[in-house]
Amino acid sequence: MAVAASADTAHDFGWALGTLLRAYLKQAQAAFKDLPGGPRAYQVMSIAASETCETQAAIAERIGLDRTAMTYLIDGLESHKLVKRIPDAEDRRARHVALTTRGRTLLAEMTESVEHIERSVLAGLSPADAGQLRTILLQAARLVDNGSNSVDVCPASDTDVIKPSASRA
Repeated sequence: MAVAASADTAHDFGWALGTLLRAYLKQAQAAFKDLPGGPRAYQVMSIAASETCETQAAIAERIGLDRTAMTYLIDGLESHKLVKRIPDAEDRRARHVALTTRGRTLLAEMTESVEHIERSVLAGLSPADAGQLRTILLQAARLVDNGSNSVDVCPASDTDVIKPSASRA
């Protein structure tokens, strides 16, 4: 049941972000319920596919996930033959995460699901407004991410995100 914004929340940025995030996650969790790690696995696989941030530790840092939790998530993806760990030639402690052929195929399907979810969450907006909101949110997130006090273990680039299709708003 949808609840209209009250006067107290009408201008509350945190409420707005939280409402959109909850709507997104509810649909994403349902869409990826059979995937070990659910929506987080999609994030990991997207980053691994970009080949700009490929070590397990770097991906964990990038998405704000504890390294131990990342290990379990990668274990699950690896057991489903979606990713493989490749030892780093220069640092035997580091492991690169690479998508398998099966992982790349599933990622393409998941990307379509994510596009559908995003359109559903923003269905009340015009395509132009939805596109503008998405562009501004990505820009703001990159600025916050780049301004954090953490070491930039994998620099943000346009290749970090699976590109939206032309039909996506």
